Amino acid sequence: MALAKVGRKLKRTGKDAYKFQFTAECEQLTLQLKPEVKKWSPYKLLVSFSRGHRKVETSTVFFKSLVESGQEGDATWTPPSELQLLVTLYRGIEVTKFDEKEYKFEIINISKEGDEKCLAVFYCDMAKYVKEDGSKDVLSMSFKPSSKKIASATLDLTIQSELVKKGKAGDDDMMSTASRLSHGDMRDVDEELGEEDRRGPAKPKISKAEDKKMKKTLANLADTNENDPATKKSAVADWLGVASETGSQDVDAMLQADSRFADAVLVDAEGQSQPVSKLLGAAVIGVYFSAEWCPPCRTFMPALRQFYQMLKEKGASFELLWVSSDKNEQAMQRYARSMEMKWPLLEYDHPLGNELRDSFEINSIPTLCIVDTVGNKIDHHGRPVVEKAVKTNTAWSSYNLWLSKVSSSVMLGGGAKPLAEPEAGRANGTKAQTDQLSDGSSSDAPEPEAPKKGLLQGVKNLVTGNKKQKAAKVSTSEELEASVPANDSEPARLEKTKSVETDKTDGPKSPAAGKSPSSAGKEKKGLLERLKSKDTQIEGLQGEVKVLAGENERLSEENRTFNERVDELQMLVQDLRQQLEIAEAEKGKFQKRITELGVQLTLKGWLSKRGAVGPTRNVWRRRYFELGENGVLNYFAENDDVSPRGTIDLNVMTGVQEVTPDSQSDSTMACFKVVTKNRTYELMAKDRETMTRWINALDSYHTSQKKR
Repeated sequence: MALAKVGRKLKRTGKDAYKFQFTAECEQLTLQLKPEVKKWSPYKLLVSFSRGHRKVETSTVFFKSLVESGQEGDATWTPPSELQLLVTLYRGIEVTKFDEKEYKFEIINISKEGDEKCLAVFYCDMAKYVKEDGSKDVLSMSFKPSSKKIASATLDLTIQSELVKKGKAGDDDMMSTASRLSHGDMRDVDEELGEEDRRGPAKPKISKAEDKKMKKTLANLADTNENDPATKKSAVADWLGVASETGSQDVDAMLQADSRFADAVLVDAEGQSQPVSKLLGAAVIGVYFSAEWCPPCRTFMPALRQFYQMLKEKGASFELLWVSSDKNEQAMQRYARSMEMKWPLLEYDHPLGNELRDSFEINSIPTLCIVDTVGNKIDHHGRPVVEKAVKTNTAWSSYNLWLSKVSSSVMLGGGAKPLAEPEAGRANGTKAQTDQLSDGSSSDAPEPEAPKKGLLQGVKNLVTGNKKQKAAKVSTSEELEASVPANDSEPARLEKTKSVETDKTDGPKSPAAGKSPSSAGKEKKGLLERLKSKDTQIEGLQGEVKVLAGENERLSEENRTFNERVDELQMLVQDLRQQLEIAEAEKGKFQKRITELGVQLTLKGWLSKRGAVGPTRNVWRRRYFELGENGVLNYFAENDDVSPRGTIDLNVMTGVQEVTPDSQSDSTMACFKVVTKNRTYELMAKDRETMTRWINALDSYHTSQKKR
């Protein structure tokens, strides 16, 4: 794919470039399901617009069925969902028609479970929608179904273009490396689309033999005096099948512009901005996924740091990129500083991070994925390779293996060369020094001025001292042989030997002095190996202590955050309780007012009142009763609704009760009496239903007054 891109860009050389801003307003989406689809229908829909590894999307909108069967429906954006896109188009000098540039529309369904699936696609040439007068194109796009459940799909939208800038195809600011701006949600996709993927017959691919031949050509150029940029780029141009005059085009810059890392924002361990060229200049890139909260990540870091340093010292075209999985930016920077990271860090929460995780299928950390400059994956399992290379001192071999898998199109610059194998003496220098201490072959090593720190170094000094004592003993034996006559008896020779040894030494001999040199050497060598093992264990325990200390710091930080959140919630609960008390008080007031209004509405109407004294005693007269102010029930004559004929003070009412019917005077069987402290009033309703209503209303009013 990278070769096709380079060839395509080389063919644009000399053309004019026009950067347009396209504004697309999506209005309505109509879907027709196939007749056999009965139990399924879309849920939430959106429209995506993509080219290359860039993608913009509309807001989501719910699908609504237009018919009872659910076989047809639509989704409408109110107001229309707007997308703003920057697109660079090319055309030759004195040519009015722009070169084709294909973009893809997709209709995406999001299920209730959150799963996304493409239902239909539409490929369009953006050059067709350029309007010099700025007018809008009103379109109805018929999509091609990509789901077996969809019969047809139509999108109604408008597209308007506006010229932003004009330049040349080779200008840096005219490249479409930042060709997405959207008011909606922005996501990255995992693969690059080219015109050759969707139109016409497929172009021939570069075979492995041709790729191998080009690598060999580049290698030969690197080893001869013809290794100059003009010659090399001309060879590349011939290989790609483009005109020879385009060989002067900066091919490396083209590859870097097409790299998935071209839009990356890099920082260092201190949070300072870093140029992206630091990453794009490497032929081999290790993308490292880890986090502060991950103990295995901390365990792997020393090996990765040593591997990185080994390759940098040898001049390898290699770089690391750390993609953090931490919970916040502060944790990311803290971890980078504590681990002394010397390589670039991807800016926290950069969209490229999720793109890389999805593309490389990162399911666990730590993971080291090896890629080339463009972003093509070389090795998904870089972690065990690094650990083994550090143990065996073969970092150069791992790098050479990765470099051999890099496509020749990425090595056009010729700066990436395999590393030479180290000399055997250099690789085995440490082992030779250890063997020298173990077998005692070097007796003329200078005595250190002061003991070095460390348990292992102390034992080495002790072993060196013992070796010198052995050498002195051998010298003493030789002197003894020269001083003792040959005809002396064996006991005499032994006695003289002891005498000479006592004179030559400053104290009693070591218990090991009686052992043979070979057995003593083996014992010391075994002791040295055991101490080495203990030193390794101590180093591992120190690493674990460091990891646990970091974990403790992280947990302490989480605990502080948790306590702060608890305090906030407690304050919120207290505030809600106060609001609840206020609401309950207001509720009581409202209920009381409702009761009063209900009583007022109920205590109103016509009743008959029985006279108690005077000429009207025991006479029933029709009166209109109405509750007035201050709990006074007024009653009026039939022809006078202004001046009440009397009142009943309900504030001193003690009860209300039904009266046993009097057949002679109570024909309605609906007589009741209101009892106050001063008097009893006999009343009669038109029927028993009305009587019951009045009794209940008076009783309710009496109860509410008692609560006061």
